[in-house]
Amino acid sequence: MTRYLVTIHHPDDYNPAVAEDEAMHRDIDVLNDEMVAASVRVFVGGLEPVGRAKSVRNQPKGEVLVTDGSYIETKEHIGGFWVLDLATLDEALAWARKAAIAYRAPVEVRFMERFNSAFVAHRRQDLDELIGEGCVLENTAPAPDGARYEGREACLGFWKEVASSASLMFEAEEIWASGDRGIVRWSEREGDRVRGVNIMRVRDGKIVEGMGHVRDREMPETLDLAGAPRAPSDVTRLELAAGWRTRLT
Repeated sequence: MTRYLVTIHHPDDYNPAVAEDEAMHRDIDVLNDEMVAASVRVFVGGLEPVGRAKSVRNQPKGEVLVTDGSYIETKEHIGGFWVLDLATLDEALAWARKAAIAYRAPVEVRFMERFNSAFVAHRRQDLDELIGEGCVLENTAPAPDGARYEGREACLGFWKEVASSASLMFEAEEIWASGDRGIVRWSEREGDRVRGVNIMRVRDGKIVEGMGHVRDREMPETLDLAGAPRAPSDVTRLELAAGWRTRLT
C-alpha cells in the first residue's frame, strides 16, 4: 500500500471555540471511525495554534536559534493531519473530500515518498513491501538495447543493488502522479552526476512497472531538426518526454 499525508488547513486566527460546534465534532468522529473500520488510518494528530509553535534555525558555528511562532509568515497553517495507507491516489482524494466536509476547511493530499527515500537513505529493506508481483522493469542501460527485468524478485534485486550503494547520492528533483501512473525526474551522484526519468505504474499500492531513461555520462552528439550536430546539454525535457511516449506505445 502507499501512504498519503492528508492535512487540514486553518487560518492563522483560527479559534476552535468559535469555529467548531457539536455537529462538526460529530462529523469528525464519524469520519475517524470510518477510517478505522476501513483499516486505512495509520496515524492521526491535531496541532496547537501556530502562535504556540517554536521554530529552530541553524546558526553559524553549529549553534541553533529557537524563536516563538512559525518559521515563516503565512495566512494559513496546518491544523491537523492523517497518515493513510491506501492503494491509489483516487482513494486518498475520496477520503480528502470527506475530510473537507467534516472539518469545513481546505484539505491537501500529498504522497509520502517511501520509494525514493529508500535510495536517499540507502534503506534497501524498505523496498520489500513496495514492489508488486509481476513487476516489469526496463532500463536504457547498458547500451545499446538496455535491460529488462521480469518478476518481483528480479525488479527488487535490481533496485536493492542500487539502494545499497553507500557512495550513491540520490535526489528526486520532481515527482508527478495521476491515477496509477507516477513520473520521477531524478539525479544521482556516484562520481559523475547522472540524471534520468522513471515512469512507474502502481497497482494495489505496489509498483508493478518501471521504465527508466538514464542520460549517459558519455552521451554522444545529437542532431537538431535540420540535421546539424548539437551538444547533449541542448537536449530538451520535451524531447525526453517524447522519447518516453515512443517507448510506451
